[in-house]
Amino acid sequence: MWTQTAGRIVKVLRPKARPDGDVAELVREKLPLLASEPADIMVEVEHGCVVLRGGVSARERAHLVRAVAIVRGVDSVVDLLHERESGAPASERPLTTPRRLPLVAVRAPWALGPRLVAAGAGAGLAIAGARVGGALGVPLALAGVLLFVRAATGKTLRRPTPLVTPAVDAW
Repeated sequence: MWTQTAGRIVKVLRPKARPDGDVAELVREKLPLLASEPADIMVEVEHGCVVLRGGVSARERAHLVRAVAIVRGVDSVVDLLHERESGAPASERPLTTPRRLPLVAVRAPWALGPRLVAAGAGAGLAIAGARVGGALGVPLALAGVLLFVRAATGKTLRRPTPLVTPAVDAW
């Protein structure tokens, strides 16, 4: 009896996998924001595993892989990119960075199950903090409320940090 109930709960709470075509389209839509030559990058997706092939600049490579890894539906990223040199010497190249993603509230990639567990834990912490009171209860209640809000809204409570930092010349 318990195993059947647990099996039903797991089936309901398990996140639904996105079709590979949808994941590939989401990744391709993000490429113009991440790479100076998005047409040079080939994207293949199989069972949530994204394979990136093509040429990118050394400055764009790490940022590109990290940004693709956080696309909803991506389980893993295989980096088969090769770094290409730009024709100009380093002293003549402008110190520019790839276009940044807009800084907006980022949707959390949490599934429903973990969000419900976090909301329950947050509510429990808030109630426990209110009961305890004093110097220990106030931070406990605040942490519980923040956890509950985080789980209920699905948004981060901090400003997302940019994945690209401005380039600095060594000289």
